[in-house]
Amino acid sequence: MQILVTTPAIVKCNECGHEQIIDSDFFYDDPSSYDHGDNAMGEEIGHLFIAEVDCDICRNSLRVEARCSEYPVGAFNYDTEYEASGCEILIKPSVDPDYRDEIDDMVFYEPDEDALNIVYYDLEQYQQNPELLRTISPTEFETAISEILQRDGFETKVTKKTRDGGKDIIAKYTAGRIPFIIWVECKQWNENNPVGIDVVEKLSAVQRDKNINKGVVVTTSYFTKDARDYADEHQMSLYDWDDLKDWLEDAKKS
Repeated sequence: MQILVTTPAIVKCNECGHEQIIDSDFFYDDPSSYDHGDNAMGEEIGHLFIAEVDCDICRNSLRVEARCSEYPVGAFNYDTEYEASGCEILIKPSVDPDYRDEIDDMVFYEPDEDALNIVYYDLEQYQQNPELLRTISPTEFETAISEILQRDGFETKVTKKTRDGGKDIIAKYTAGRIPFIIWVECKQWNENNPVGIDVVEKLSAVQRDKNINKGVVVTTSYFTKDARDYADEHQMSLYDWDDLKDWLEDAKKS
C-alpha cells in the first residue's frame, strides 16, 4: 500500500490574492518513522507531503504541507493536518491510500484484443444516442460527465482511482475572484439498481470535511426517496437518468 495525494489543492496567494490550483503531482513525500516500543503496535510511519510552487502572477513562493500517518504500518489515519506558507488553502488536497500495487498482483482473466481498445465517443454521439452512456466503461462515463461540465463553463479534473469514494470529478467555476467548487460522484448503475442514501451520505460527509460548495451524484439509474430527501436537506444535487438526458440536451445549446 502506498499513500498518495490524490486531488489538487486550491490556494490563494498572500501577496497578490491570486487563486491557483496546485496539482497533486506537485506533492512529494518526506516520510519518517517512530518505534513505539515492545508494548505498542510496532512502528509508526509519518508522511509529510510538500508542494512548493511560485504564484503565477507575482512569483511569490507558495508552500502547502499535508501531514498524516500509518499506525500500525498499513493502517492509514485519515486525520490529515494541513499547513501553508505564502498562501491560504481554499480547498485542501486529499491524501489517500493506494491499493493498486496489491491489485496488480492478482490475476483476473486474460482479455481479448478488442477489450483492450477503449473508445471515447464525442459528446455529440451521446446526445444522439444517450443509451451509449449505459454501455461504455466507468472511466468513459466519468469523462463524458466531465465534458458536459466543461460545456457548462467549469474547469474539471477526473480524479485518480482510490477506495475512499465521493469524488470522481472535481469541477471549478469562477465568478469574479470567488471559485465555486463541486465534487461529482458518478454511478453508472443498472436501471433496476437505485442509488441509496448511503452513497449520498458519504459524499455529504466529504463535502463538509473538505469545505466543498456542493456535492453532486450522477447516475444512469434512479435515486431512492430517502436519498433525495437527504440531498434536499443538505444542499446537494442529484441527477438520475432522466435528468442526465435533459442535461445532455441542454449541452447541445451551449
